Amino acid sequence: MLLRFLDRQTYVNFFVFFSLLLITLSTLFTLSTSTHASVRNLGTVDDGIYRGGRLYGHVDFQTLSELGVDTIINLEYFHKDSAALCHRFNFDCKKYGILLLPVVSTRFYHERFKAAFRAVLRARAEGKTVFFHCHHGSDRAGTLSAALMIRKRVCGKDYDPESLRKEISDTLLAYGFKARYFPNLYKEIISWTKNPPTWICD
Repeated sequence: MLLRFLDRQTYVNFFVFFSLLLITLSTLFTLSTSTHASVRNLGTVDDGIYRGGRLYGHVDFQTLSELGVDTIINLEYFHKDSAALCHRFNFDCKKYGILLLPVVSTRFYHERFKAAFRAVLRARAEGKTVFFHCHHGSDRAGTLSAALMIRKRVCGKDYDPESLRKEISDTLLAYGFKARYFPNLYKEIISWTKNPPTWICD
């Protein structure tokens, strides 16, 4: 009986070990075949503009360097990017801390957000490649991405508001925007597709 139990237990242990080994090898293979897999929620907003989540170390900064990034814009309120790594990779690191809470989400587009928006436009006008991020790369980064997308598609152009609304909504949700927790902010962003605020096109 004991031998049978040990055999069964040994089999279970081997199965668990083998499964974990396969998962580990699969993860390593994915990382080795994806050039820019390290930065969380990394995506392209437009030519020379990238978005993503918090940078966790040398590998993330190396990834941005390989993408040709010159300027990093941090939208997090508490977290600061590593000054040492910014210096090592010669990044111009800026911080526009935005505190995002459901109870204040209707005031999300305050002066710091608009300053970050203008900073992206200014950097691009100077020919610099920009990466901006918040913690998860979904809510604050998603809002800034939406504003930039709307600017490109709306300002001084004829456009289909319904088509743009769908594109903005799909993009927000694809990157994990939490509309359930920030319904007012989500509605505000969607309203920009029909009536963009003046600062988006200034």
